[in-house]
Amino acid sequence: MKTILDKDKMSLAQCRKILNKDGCKYSDEEILKIRNWIYEVSEITLSFLESRTPDELLRIEKILGSKDFDKE
Repeated sequence: MKTILDKDKMSLAQCRKILNKDGCKYSDEEILKIRNWIYEVSEITLSFLESRTPDELLRIEKILGSKDFDKE
């Protein structure tokens, strides 16, 4: 899997607009940490899903779509 380069990630300005709405005030450093964490979690998730078989993916989809999963 290819790692996403900083130049290809959502811009600081776009992230600031999303994160600082509703009166929140994150610094640029905090915004970059949050953005980078989100991209890292996304890469881990994609890597995991790409390594699964079609049957495993169907089971995962059933679990995530289960009404029992929503009761927590």
